[in-house]
Amino acid sequence: MRGLICKDLRLMMVQKNFLIMLAAVALVSLAAMDDPMFVIMYMTLIFTSFILSTMSYDEFDNGFPFLFTLPITRKLYVREKYVLALLSGAAAWVLTTLLSAGSCIFSDGALPQLSWFAASFMVLPMLAVLIALMMPFKLKFGSENSRMALVIAVAAVFALIGAVSGAMQAAGVSLDVLAATLPPMSMALCAALLIAFSAFILLLSYTISVRIMERREF
Repeated sequence: MRGLICKDLRLMMVQKNFLIMLAAVALVSLAAMDDPMFVIMYMTLIFTSFILSTMSYDEFDNGFPFLFTLPITRKLYVREKYVLALLSGAAAWVLTTLLSAGSCIFSDGALPQLSWFAASFMVLPMLAVLIALMMPFKLKFGSENSRMALVIAVAAVFALIGAVSGAMQAAGVSLDVLAATLPPMSMALCAALLIAFSAFILLLSYTISVRIMERREF
């Protein structure tokens, strides 16, 4: 798996200009926006979808038949993609969260409230949903045909966020109120449930992706 990860990291470096552009957009957004939460969510999801684009290079010019002549199984290939997507998404989330917290400290002179960190944590289940949706689509339909699926998946995630946010506003509930009213044990339970839900959908997606990959013909 380490060899596959090194291969994908080298493929990413071919697109280093795009990575530099993403970093520039993040810095400009942090400087321009009062609430940097959008930057955390946007950069994490976009960077993860960018990582998944390494599969396009694997498919290019009959890359899969050559790749599987090496001591690499199809199950190992799928596992590496999930691991790489999770690690890269988590790294992007940590980096943007630290930068956003630093921006808040610089502008307000104090650490963000607990609700701010709770909202930042909510990006991780969204990351899991994006990976769980995109990976089977890309393996089943290929990189070209799965672009529309990527747009639909990202739109669905943002629509879900908007629906939940709208429902909370209609009910007069905010993250500040929840953070203030819920005891620490309840908040820890909610976090544990979100982690368990994310792990479940990722495991289900991984199982589906392995079956798709094992049935593909090259």
